[in-house]
Amino acid sequence: MVWLSSQIAVFVVITLVLLIGSFLRVRFVRPNRALLILAVVFLCLTGLGGVQLLRNPPEKNKEIVDESTLDITPIRPTQTALMRLQSYWNSEESVTWPAAETLADLSEKAYLPPYMAMKEFESLGFTKVFPFVEGSMIGYIVSGEDVTVIIFRGTNFNEMSDWLANLSTSALQTPHGKIHKGFYSSYKAMKWQIEDILKECNTKHLWITGHSLGGALALVCAYDFADNESRPFDGVITFGQPMIARKDLAQYLDNVLVGKYARFVNRDDIVPKVPPNHDSCGSLVWFTDSGLKRSKNKAISYASSPDGVPVSAAVGSNLETEIQPLSEREFRQLQTKLKQENELAERLPDGTPTQMEEYPTAGPVDDHSMLEYVSRIRKLLGL
Repeated sequence: MVWLSSQIAVFVVITLVLLIGSFLRVRFVRPNRALLILAVVFLCLTGLGGVQLLRNPPEKNKEIVDESTLDITPIRPTQTALMRLQSYWNSEESVTWPAAETLADLSEKAYLPPYMAMKEFESLGFTKVFPFVEGSMIGYIVSGEDVTVIIFRGTNFNEMSDWLANLSTSALQTPHGKIHKGFYSSYKAMKWQIEDILKECNTKHLWITGHSLGGALALVCAYDFADNESRPFDGVITFGQPMIARKDLAQYLDNVLVGKYARFVNRDDIVPKVPPNHDSCGSLVWFTDSGLKRSKNKAISYASSPDGVPVSAAVGSNLETEIQPLSEREFRQLQTKLKQENELAERLPDGTPTQMEEYPTAGPVDDHSMLEYVSRIRKLLGL
């Protein structure tokens, strides 16, 4: 009945016209009965509309909408994990990559016990979760819609000192330079599982990620995909990753992975500075106490030549920087110190330290926590 009150003006005009029309005849003998009846009808409608208007003032006549039924566009169009990994990105551009948050979250969840990790992956929209295991190394391939992510789990805090204390510096020769022997061998041992699982995934957007040792394996995997398998992928993003390549191979990786490879480093994390005699590559994103720092733009530094030889140097700036690796002497001193500390540490029968710390308060592995990386990336992206 709300429409009656909204049409009062129309009814009044029609009523007046009908009333006048009913008396307007050639000889003005008597009113036209039909027009007079219509005029009375519209007069009644006008009265009903007036009553409705008195009962419901104009401000109460607005249409009420159930907000729960509205299709509200979110402020952030890349809200879900899958949508973030479907977004455009370029590792050489400004650090506003939604994919970084999702890959950091996945790398952190990979440290959970397998049954818990798989549930967490599924809660993010990855309906297919495939673990792969080789000795003490664990990884996951998660897939949902047209997105697939290869996640290499790293070394947790309770194993970090042992891992660093025993980290070798030996290298293997590849067609493009020397690669770290341990990282390369570890990846090759699990490659067949990865290849078999990828056949089960509907993949349009393929990502590779990992933290710590997992970051090193992720980069080896990206190198293998780009150089040996010719398998396209959107990108590789690592967190607290040790170096894997000597100088020639690092230059080659900068070339073939330009725009597709970024590595995050948190403050004084020691792991990205090892092993010695290796070179870093990729687009550096470094959280420091004085602000965010980046490495030189690789798209400027390297041409697309197949041998990866730099053809022009990037123009430097005060914002550009690179983390300096430990020298051979510094690395040996670190390993000696860690071995001494490990010998004094109380351990369980299986060799696990009795003091299980998620956040060490001192030592060379400060700032290496994956939770710290997740927190800083979310803050950077305003999440």
